[in-house]
Amino acid sequence: MKMTKKLLSTLLALLIMLSAFSAAEFISAGAASVPSFSIKKVTSLSYNNAQINAAVSVPSNMKIKEAGFYFGTSANKLKKNAKCDKNSKGWSASQIKNLYYNLKSKGCSLSDNTTYYYKFYLINTSNKTYYSSVEKFKTPSLVSFSIQRVSGLTYNNATISANVNIASNTKIKEAGFYIGTATDNLTKNAKCDKNNSDWSASQIKNISYELKAKGCSLSANKTYYYKFYCISTGNKTYYSSVNSFKTSAATITLSNKTTTSIAKTSAVINASISNPAKSKITKVGYQLGTVKNEWTVKKTSAFSSNSLSFIVSDLKKAKTYYYRTFAVSGSKTYYSSVSSFETLSDATEIYFPLSKNQVWSASTYSGHGSAFGAAYSSVDIVLKNGKSAEGQPVYAAEAGNVKAYDAKNGQIVIEHTVKLVTTNNKTYKKWYTIYAHMKNIKVKVGNKVKRGQQIGQVSKVGNATGPHLHFNIISGNGNTAWSSNNKKKAISPYYVFGFVKANGKDTSYCKCDRQGPAVTSTLINWKPTGE
Repeated sequence: MKMTKKLLSTLLALLIMLSAFSAAEFISAGAASVPSFSIKKVTSLSYNNAQINAAVSVPSNMKIKEAGFYFGTSANKLKKNAKCDKNSKGWSASQIKNLYYNLKSKGCSLSDNTTYYYKFYLINTSNKTYYSSVEKFKTPSLVSFSIQRVSGLTYNNATISANVNIASNTKIKEAGFYIGTATDNLTKNAKCDKNNSDWSASQIKNISYELKAKGCSLSANKTYYYKFYCISTGNKTYYSSVNSFKTSAATITLSNKTTTSIAKTSAVINASISNPAKSKITKVGYQLGTVKNEWTVKKTSAFSSNSLSFIVSDLKKAKTYYYRTFAVSGSKTYYSSVSSFETLSDATEIYFPLSKNQVWSASTYSGHGSAFGAAYSSVDIVLKNGKSAEGQPVYAAEAGNVKAYDAKNGQIVIEHTVKLVTTNNKTYKKWYTIYAHMKNIKVKVGNKVKRGQQIGQVSKVGNATGPHLHFNIISGNGNTAWSSNNKKKAISPYYVFGFVKANGKDTSYCKCDRQGPAVTSTLINWKPTGE
């Protein structure tokens, strides 16, 4: 009995080992005998056709008698295609290596802008069926929209636009838009475009709708959503994505304009009012002060026009003033942004040495050399618009006598004995102006010149990379800008031509509309004592 139990145990263990070995062998053999599919990218994809592709690996000892695909618009409801491949003799592994099907030629009628699902199958000569995974693709649309930026946007109107791409053989019988204040509640506009003759692709390429003209009543400061649509002659409707815009607020806005008639103790400040909703305005006025956002003066007057002009008097000379304009409507006051102007000083107004009908740009240049005073008193002046200043006339800044001439640099020096008072309140009894790089110089040493008299033309004579006027002012008995003893005698043009400094930076203009950005701190901060 003991021997029987031991023998039974041994036999059971052998059976378990043999079963495990057989199962492993069966799994291995089974795995090797199963076909596999490697799905490839869909090719020849168009709005009504596509080709589906797969690489197939079949065991060498297996024969395939049928291959094909299942197809449909739902992954769970695929139908077997009737026109699949059959071969009663059976394909070998090498013959069935690639599967590809042009769907249109296989009787599959596709629609544009639709997602389709498919899978491949094989049936071997033992009538066993093998399937690939389920794959999908989407046909392109016959109509596509490229939304353009909303234009003409106001508090109660806007123009919406789109570029429309349509297949050349497609006809459109209606186009228009949906609009509303919520993405899920868009209403079709009744006044859309209809054409019984049908539009071609080129005719419907651009669509644009001014909403007010199409009967859409918009509210101020509100977000609107919209989408475009087209209906083909086959009665299929195509939609764009949903887009949005926000109307502007129907508020009163004030914009300050250039301050005019600036004098030593007075000026005229100007502004305009935008009132799109035509709200009732009762009063207008301005606030003024010498410190930004600290107002010491307030003036009001009755409203009469959207163009405002206020005469400001009792001002101090050579002082910067800040101001803002305002309008009163009902219980609310609307303000402009803060602007500023500077009253004139007792400074002498000398003649700008270039044409008054041009816009000029004056800048310093480190190569002028600080050791000789030039960096403290010199600017290079060119046309601001970037055009060549070659041949532009050069004028004498003030009456005087020609004291020096340098043909190599196209340079002359004029001595002036007219009293010069600068904007930083320095007085000079005798001073000199220097003009360089000129051509066609019209005066000689010893000649007397008048204020504003032409003395030459802008060019690039001497050490110059391009046409410009080198201009500087010095005081005392110096007669050239290149003398080392002139540093303390330099007079910055900043304090002669009134270059304006705003918000801690040099602005791009000087008085008399002759512009000059890039006037450096060296030029501005140089304040020599007067004679």
